[in-house]
Amino acid sequence: MTLVDPYPAYLTAGTTWSLMGNPGSTTQLVYATFNEDRRPLLPFVDTDLIYPGENNTQGDPSTLRYFSGIRFGGEGQLFVRALIDNTEVARGYAILSEDAYQASCFNLPKGVAGYGIRLQITGIAWWRYFYIDWAPVSEEGAREP
Repeated sequence: MTLVDPYPAYLTAGTTWSLMGNPGSTTQLVYATFNEDRRPLLPFVDTDLIYPGENNTQGDPSTLRYFSGIRFGGEGQLFVRALIDNTEVARGYAILSEDAYQASCFNLPKGVAGYGIRLQITGIAWWRYFYIDWAPVSEEGAREP
């Protein structure tokens, strides 16, 4: 008798970037189906386009912004793909911790600017929130934050 455990392969598939959804695609992706199992399936979150505003509210879509990073609250490891105006600018991971000394941040390349940000998030983590760090690009003397 051979015991087959598909869960490690499922985790690998869920964190392989080539298998994540493409921007603008209407295809629903399914990584695995378990009929009966107590283990939770790997969550996948696609935020769609977000126009951040002051105090983490919805902002003006016509405001040009510098994006510097995303701060998460929670515990675990998240794999993140960031797209600015539906163009990928960064992919990687963030280690989350409720410890005050742990950054729990996913940084974007310096000088990334655009109108809206879209995040694709997957991983094994319990996360409560995310906060997008951004600054408006002024018309006079525009500088990076």
